[in-house]
Amino acid sequence: MRAKLETDEAILDEDFYHRLVAAGAFRWGLVIKLTIDAIAAARVAGSAKLLVDHFVDAWVAKTQENRVATPFTHSAFETMYRKDHPFIASLRE
Repeated sequence: MRAKLETDEAILDEDFYHRLVAAGAFRWGLVIKLTIDAIAAARVAGSAKLLVDHFVDAWVAKTQENRVATPFTHSAFETMYRKDHPFIASLRE
């Protein structure tokens, strides 16, 4: 609210919430950090609206992974990342 950003409709979707929780490995601290980083990405981009792409930006900045392989974009996001190492793709192992 303090950032004065509108929220895109796609973020207000239950699917997005599941993806965000998976991205944060079911850890509130990581979910909050990703959200703060997404808001920062939106502000840096000069956007008036917080978009899913800003969460993708935050994830990619943290992990250096491909934009296609994030919990926000990949169809198999629930099995792609391990809860014990949330920012390491299980595909690497």
